[in-house]
Amino acid sequence: RLLIAAGADPKVADDSGATPLAWALESERQDLAAALLDAGAAPDGPAVGGSTTLLCGAAMSGRRDLMELLLNHGADVNGPDDSGRTPLFYAASRGPRGAAEFLLKRGAAVDIRDKEGATPLLVAIQRRNRALAEVLMANGADVDASDDAGDSPLHAAVDAGSRDMVAALLKAGARTDRRNRDGLTPLGLALSNGDRGTADLLRRKAAAGGRWITPEEVR
Repeated sequence: RLLIAAGADPKVADDSGATPLAWALESERQDLAAALLDAGAAPDGPAVGGSTTLLCGAAMSGRRDLMELLLNHGADVNGPDDSGRTPLFYAASRGPRGAAEFLLKRGAAVDIRDKEGATPLLVAIQRRNRALAEVLMANGADVDASDDAGDSPLHAAVDAGSRDMVAALLKAGARTDRRNRDGLTPLGLALSNGDRGTADLLRRKAAAGGRWITPEEVR
């Protein structure tokens, strides 16, 4: 604070590219972070390490107070990092449920995609984070949004061996006929993984819809 009062530039970075604000947030010092932001520090700068943004880092740690501080000083709730992932991705993959709910209330785009075409829902399911996946679906996430490899959330749930998540996606209306880049439907993937229980669940869903899975769809 004395340095700021003496006119020190809060935007100056060290040799690693980290600013004083990045180090204050890394240390979870809300008081110092607030003082630096009030002095003109950039709220959308890189976090310590440089691979992600300050807001992404706060979302990963689940610190709602730090996220709110950055957003109130102009941070972009949908600002991507080098991988194209926004704060919601980090909340969905590593943060607590409340972090994602907070970001969604502040305008986070639920179906935004990273550089590999994945959505936060797909990442949450890949991370076996069912609670976060349910939050995203409750906020309108597209249950059929596939990534660049053609994997849908249903493919991801099958591959993760999460039968409860498969059931939740089917209940939400997820399509069972999407093929990924390997030509596999979710049923084909379940059979390929030797997961007969999930395969039976997918077959029952198809039967309930009035259509049995064909042999071609198994491949």
